[in-house]
Amino acid sequence: MKTKSISILFAIISIMANSLYAQNINKELPLPKGCISGKLDNGLKYIILKNTLPKKKVEFRLVVNVGSIVEDNNEKGVAHFLEHMTFNGSKKYPGNTVVQEFKKMGVKFGFGLNAFTGYDKTIYIYPVPTDKKENIDFALSAIKESITNLTFLEKEVNDERKVILQEYRDRPAKDIFYYTKIKGSKYTKRDPIGDESDINRINSSILKEFYKKWYRPDLVNIIAVGDIDPIELEKKIKQEFSDIKQKSNIERKNFSLKTKGRTDFKLIKDDSYSKSQIELVFPTKSIIQRTYKNLREKLVNKILSSLIQDRIKSLDDINCTYYDTWYLSDINHRSFVNVFDKEDNIYSKIKSIGKILKQIKDYPISKEELEDIKSSILEGNTGEDYERTSSMICNDYVDYFVTGDHYLSNSTTKTLYEKYLKTIDAKDIQKGVDFYFQNPKMIICARTNSSAKIKIKKRRIIRSWRKGLKSDVKPYIYKRKAKEKEEKVKCKELEVVKLQKSSVLSEKTYESIGIEEVKLSNGVTLLFKNVSGNKGEIYVETLLKGGLSLVNKEEYPLLESAAAYVDMGGVANLNYDELSKYMDAKDVYVSTNIGPNYHGIYTATYTNNVEDLFKLLYAKIYQARKNKKDFDEVKESLLKDFGKESETLKRLQAMSSRKYSNMILNYQGRIAQNTREFKSKEEINNANLDDVYKFYNKIFSNAMDMTVVISGSYDLEKVKATALKYIGSFKTSKTNISKSKFVGSACPKGKVYKDIIDKDAKRTSLGYLFSSDFKYSLKNTLIQKIIRDVVQNRLISQFREKLGMVYSPFVLSSYRVEAPSQSFMQIEYSCANDKVKYLEKALIKLIQKLKKNPIKAEELNGIVQSFIVTKREVLSKDNMFEWRKKIKEVVLDSGSISEFDEYEKIVKSISIKDIQEGFNKYFIDGQFIRISVHN
Repeated sequence: MKTKSISILFAIISIMANSLYAQNINKELPLPKGCISGKLDNGLKYIILKNTLPKKKVEFRLVVNVGSIVEDNNEKGVAHFLEHMTFNGSKKYPGNTVVQEFKKMGVKFGFGLNAFTGYDKTIYIYPVPTDKKENIDFALSAIKESITNLTFLEKEVNDERKVILQEYRDRPAKDIFYYTKIKGSKYTKRDPIGDESDINRINSSILKEFYKKWYRPDLVNIIAVGDIDPIELEKKIKQEFSDIKQKSNIERKNFSLKTKGRTDFKLIKDDSYSKSQIELVFPTKSIIQRTYKNLREKLVNKILSSLIQDRIKSLDDINCTYYDTWYLSDINHRSFVNVFDKEDNIYSKIKSIGKILKQIKDYPISKEELEDIKSSILEGNTGEDYERTSSMICNDYVDYFVTGDHYLSNSTTKTLYEKYLKTIDAKDIQKGVDFYFQNPKMIICARTNSSAKIKIKKRRIIRSWRKGLKSDVKPYIYKRKAKEKEEKVKCKELEVVKLQKSSVLSEKTYESIGIEEVKLSNGVTLLFKNVSGNKGEIYVETLLKGGLSLVNKEEYPLLESAAAYVDMGGVANLNYDELSKYMDAKDVYVSTNIGPNYHGIYTATYTNNVEDLFKLLYAKIYQARKNKKDFDEVKESLLKDFGKESETLKRLQAMSSRKYSNMILNYQGRIAQNTREFKSKEEINNANLDDVYKFYNKIFSNAMDMTVVISGSYDLEKVKATALKYIGSFKTSKTNISKSKFVGSACPKGKVYKDIIDKDAKRTSLGYLFSSDFKYSLKNTLIQKIIRDVVQNRLISQFREKLGMVYSPFVLSSYRVEAPSQSFMQIEYSCANDKVKYLEKALIKLIQKLKKNPIKAEELNGIVQSFIVTKREVLSKDNMFEWRKKIKEVVLDSGSISEFDEYEKIVKSISIKDIQEGFNKYFIDGQFIRISVHN
């Protein structure tokens, strides 16, 4: 009786445990810690999260769960048109008031304040600097107006129509298989932008009716992530949006793509591909990660995907990749992408893939193989939560509101993966692969080169696939890879020559940018930039001007790859293999960089291994070893390929975009005239490694005027002491090495017109390049950038909004510091072929007006504020990559860190007069280059 009672007790406990598991697994996944979410009585939903990356900014997203898919036949293109009208006036904020107010905050229209329309949603982006409290109040008010009180004035509608027509004409081409993949669905008839007849038919009445029908609180979601008080912001949202009333109760239906039915087939001749390719696509319903159960289901799919890919890799003769990714609506595409070059192996490969699936279906995955895949999935998730920008987090919450998908942090993901992977067994995987045996819809997308003598036949592909699925198969024999022992790699210690010592001439801290500068008696300047993050990350880069500009034309073919040849060798007492072991064991890294106008050595460590890092840097510069064996192998390869030119390279060089880019770079003097290839096999045979090292030693051994940038998250005093020990031993030679030389072509004077013919072009793409002399200073570069933004504003105002002839004009500013130093202003846009001359006259007139008439203080102040906001966001306290990039740019441009430390003071000092003088300096009458890309 006692035993029976115990058995009953265990049975009850087991039932209770299973019941509890069933309840828990169907629970909704948690939102991130600190997140506030809610729903107002009118149905409007919101989510708020505090995030200080970047500081002094909050990102708002207005997500309306409506896109082109809900349009009726007489409403095509309306959802997108309405999105444009949102910034064209409401009762409270007429005209472009909202745009102008955001500009005053330092937020650019199109590059910050923005929106886009998809099939299923419309998203409005409102980035708001929080320097002033009233900025948030205005943003919330503007958002409310956009969903309640848009005016749709007929004049504004007609003006915006012209803009949208230009957008339609400039729209990028879709994936060539796009309409094959969405065939048979409503999506084929609801392109968000519509077509020209749709755009021309839309009027104020149609817009108002669609707006009333769909822009209502139950379909509206507000996301706010940034440097704010979430509780206070929630109060503001409730106060601002609770009184919005429901406009209609029309059902918001959901639409999907077909997952059953006949096989669709599309074959395209595509000369941009050198090989042929077949993609077998199987549409299936996406798993939305709302609950713990969904997370487990996604894990089963993840394991199955890894299993299929691993089994494909085990077959040496198949070049196939497997994907299972979201495609559109609520559909994932499970795709097998096969690449081949011979007709006779196409069908056998497809059959082999089917056999792999049959093998998984018939024979359970072994315990060992399943365990290894699970381990691999866990290893792929570090479990570390890295700081993410507010904008990135907003993107995750868009999915949450539109589909219900929950974003999970790395640490939460790892915890849940560890829990639920234990519950997945071989039967789950077999059940997952059953999908392929349930007659799912297949889409075959094939492309071949027009010169390829390959015939791809739909029926034979289907027959081969089905044969594979019905094959007699044997169990898969899994060969477990031996796990590498986690023992410390043994290595030889690096021996460097006796170190000398330099004295410190000066030390200075630049408070504004947090950089410490140390000047040494050997001519080296050290720049220390400590950022927040994981202690131990250190990046050290030496910078010297010169690089390949110091190489003459005869030497170029050999010395162009000098950095690679040096990196083939070892250092000091370590040969190449020994050096590789040393770097693995010490967790340090080193590489050589010889660019067009500068050269340097880059080193890094992630374990605070300071001593070995600087020791390796010293040895790389002064004790680099040769590797003649590998150098000779490179020569053999060059000899073997001499005179051959790849088909891919030929096609790339023939592309109009490549031709345009090269033309611009050449006119800017950025394509060096000392470049050339090896002329003969004899020249390759005569190439000497000693000449490489002679050049290398010449440009690296002299420390005079060298700057060493030391960035990362580290103990400053410890790193500084070690840096002085090794970098203080860098040698100064009396040999005078020239600094960066200008080796490009001089920009021609006067007007130059160039044409590039592109048979596929439907419109003319234009690039105007204005050049002038330039004297480098931070102030001058900022004046140049302000001028860039003023011209951009004018082009949008006149060419886009007033004339309606251009959709997306773009202005770039740049300069070259190598003498003769030059400024470049580059203006780009596309237009109808018959409007080229008209718009050129309008452009010249626009520039002449800016040269004669000063801009308004309000415009200048808005642009200046945008520079301050951008700098604060990009160069945040923990953005190590951007800091390294910026310091390097400053050093190679001028070396004046002290000037950059006064960035805000300098940009605020720029006057209206400075801008007008800049226009007259950088736009010389009758001097520009126009490059046209047209049919």
